[in-house]
Amino acid sequence: MQENIERTTETDNIDFKRKFDLTGKVIVITGAGGLLGRAFCDAVAQFGGTLVVADLKVAKPIQRAAELERRYKRKMLGFELEVDHKDSISKLLDATLSEFRKVDGLVNAHQNKSHLIFEPFEHVSEENWDTVVRIN
Repeated sequence: MQENIERTTETDNIDFKRKFDLTGKVIVITGAGGLLGRAFCDAVAQFGGTLVVADLKVAKPIQRAAELERRYKRKMLGFELEVDHKDSISKLLDATLSEFRKVDGLVNAHQNKSHLIFEPFEHVSEENWDTVVRIN
């Protein structure tokens, strides 16, 4: 049954809290341990979403998911992910579907910024360029 939705551009008539409610939604966040990824995790959780916290092992995504699970009192999944390996992505999807049976959204917050962040563009080696493009 589809709810009757009135279309409007009048912000006074938009229920933003309801529009952004993520209750019952499963959101996968890659790069979840980084500055932006952590913020996205907290925002999704605050708006009622269930998280799949995915990042490199060093970022401790499993522990981060457990912290969020305790704080927000709902199941979260942590997953150690290598975004540049197709089999790792496949395992992430399999684990998510096994645990939650669906994926409602994806936030790609991962990035390779490493030592290249301040390197002049004309000095970036082809190998470094390929790494950044492959991961980002």
